[in-house]
Amino acid sequence: MNPSSLRISLKSLLNEITPGQLKNKLIKGVPLTPEELNVRKLDLSNTDITSLPPGLRVKRDLNLKNTKITSLPDDLEVGGFLSIGKTEITSLPDDLGVSGINAIGSALASLPDDLEIDSHLYLSDTKITSLPKNLKVGGDLDLENTKITSLPDDLEVGLNPAYIGYAHLDLRGTGITSLPKGLKVGGDLKLQDTKITSLPDDVEADMIWMRGTPITSLPDNFTFNGSLHLKDTPITSLPDNLKVGGHLWLDDTKIDSLPNNLKVGKRLGLTNTLITSLPDDLEVGGGLDLRGTEITSLPAGFKVKGGLIVPKATTSLPADLTVRGSLNLRGTAITSLPDDLKVGDTLDLRDTGITSLPNRLKIGWAMPIQYNKYLGYHLDLRDTPLVKQYIKQAKIVRSAPGYVPYLKFSDSDKDVARRLIRRDIESKGGKVGTIII
Repeated sequence: MNPSSLRISLKSLLNEITPGQLKNKLIKGVPLTPEELNVRKLDLSNTDITSLPPGLRVKRDLNLKNTKITSLPDDLEVGGFLSIGKTEITSLPDDLGVSGINAIGSALASLPDDLEIDSHLYLSDTKITSLPKNLKVGGDLDLENTKITSLPDDLEVGLNPAYIGYAHLDLRGTGITSLPKGLKVGGDLKLQDTKITSLPDDVEADMIWMRGTPITSLPDNFTFNGSLHLKDTPITSLPDNLKVGGHLWLDDTKIDSLPNNLKVGKRLGLTNTLITSLPDDLEVGGGLDLRGTEITSLPAGFKVKGGLIVPKATTSLPADLTVRGSLNLRGTAITSLPDDLKVGDTLDLRDTGITSLPNRLKIGWAMPIQYNKYLGYHLDLRDTPLVKQYIKQAKIVRSAPGYVPYLKFSDSDKDVARRLIRRDIESKGGKVGTIII
């Protein structure tokens, strides 16, 4: 660098205004130079500033929270987040370009038409009573505790492909009574404690939370690709041919039977319901929790792709039951296992009356070594009559390659079990699966 360029650079550095100096100038109303109107970020929160100068451009975030500003310049540009919470600002410039807005607790009463927000728009506890046409919000849209009573038909929330994160549309505490046809939310749709009475048959979201709503039924032949949370709703029945691509939580509802041709892509929660039986054509792609129900038996050929928690009322299992995850039989009235039972993960037999294990029992994905038994994960025999019998027979086999065992024993059986397991490892090589005794 030549000496003249060095002098120019040093002069520019010495003349550059600091954030503190800029803040003081703005608060005192001192005019800014064109260079000073272009700033990287600006935090004026909790100051006595009353206005912003025309031509202000903030490359990143502008924080005006809890200031005395009542309006924004028409040509204001903010590249990041604009925070106006707890201000008396009632409206935004028509052509405002901004990544996100936090207006929580402000006097904001209206938004410009065609507003596009790349990330979040937080409007809870504002004076907003309606949303503009063509509103597009890439991240969260929070309307909690506003006086909004309806949503525009063309509203888009969480659908910006450039936004990385999980979005939600929060309608809690609003006066909204219905949802528009074609509503799409790229995240959670939070309807808790609203007055919404029904769902459109074409609504799309990753999850719909309905707790505390007056919704009493779902649309006929409803197909929903996300998850539904119906806990603590007045819904008493489900439509036939219901298809839920994600989780279906029916826990603590008044539903007493499941519909024909019900398909759930992930977990199905039925805890503490009045359901007493499962339909033969039920399909569950994840776990199934039946605790607190009076279900006494499962359908023939039943397959669960996740884990299965069996209720205490169950007395038997179907002959060809297959559970890809864990099978929890703890505390049930079951006294025997099917000969061809297949369990992909832990088999919990604690507090049962089971006195023997079937020869073709498969647990996990290990290769058979002894007695045609497979053991790839956990077999929990604590507090069962099987403990000493299983130790004496030494039915301990190798698990899947690379599996690291975890061994846990009751004190009374610890020494015997350790000797047998140590001998099994030495004679067969490799690693054993887990027996919890």
